[in-house]
Amino acid sequence: MSKVTVIDSIMGSGKTSWAKEYMNKHQKRKRFIYVSPYLDEIHNNISRDCPFLVEPDAKLGKGSKLKHFKELIVNGESIVTTHALFRLFDNEVIDLLVDAEYTLILDEVANVIEQVEKITKADIQILFDANVIEVAKDRKVSWLDNDYNGVFESQYVNVKYHAQQGNIYLHRNTMLFWTFPAKIFDLFKETYILTYLFDGQIQRYYYDLFNIKYTYKSVEQLGRGYCLVTYDPLSEDRQRYRRLINVYQGKLNDNYVVDGKVKGNELSSTWLNNAGFTSRFWTQKD
Repeated sequence: MSKVTVIDSIMGSGKTSWAKEYMNKHQKRKRFIYVSPYLDEIHNNISRDCPFLVEPDAKLGKGSKLKHFKELIVNGESIVTTHALFRLFDNEVIDLLVDAEYTLILDEVANVIEQVEKITKADIQILFDANVIEVAKDRKVSWLDNDYNGVFESQYVNVKYHAQQGNIYLHRNTMLFWTFPAKIFDLFKETYILTYLFDGQIQRYYYDLFNIKYTYKSVEQLGRGYCLVTYDPLSEDRQRYRRLINVYQGKLNDNYVVDGKVKGNELSSTWLNNAGFTSRFWTQKD
């Protein structure tokens, strides 16, 4: 059974600091895969404080970070990488993680369900008519033609690759969705997700869909260090943040609505410039 701990704690409470302390404390007894949303965060923060973590290098993987990542697993290295590489985990990574006893630390939730862009209903029908795909009762898409070479395996729309990995689902015969392989979370000895307000995030519903069990914790500073504590959202002093927020109510709220319909791009820099928005509106009502 998956051992997933969601560390649900407000920004600035010390989630990343706890993770770095935990990895440094256990680096000789445990293997880690730390996944960050940003390369800058890896280079300027995580790798600086946890130098034993190895970042996959495309040059060492003969042009592929994923290939080097697999080599690092084989060598038993602790690894730091990005969400972008994490979502490319394939069946070979799954095989390598079996009994490898890695601990996963996922900084912020991952994009675990996404609509496959640039694929239309007509494209899906073409795939059916050409007998390239078939759909099971659970709506999972299987790729039938391993010799296929064309637009549906390009770097922008690689339906073939993800279908071969078992990660594509069909919705109402009109849309394809990619899902992160749920079985990967069962391969880690421990999984920690550093986030805030997990209940409202897609990954929580993804876990519920695939029956992945998880528990909640929060983080607190204890002296110079950090520790995990019982999750209690009522213990957060949200009032101090509420006092810093002013909600604007005035005519500029209608700036992006035409004939009762939202034009879009509201609150973009262009929209703010066109609206003549200045700092005075943050404290003024019309």
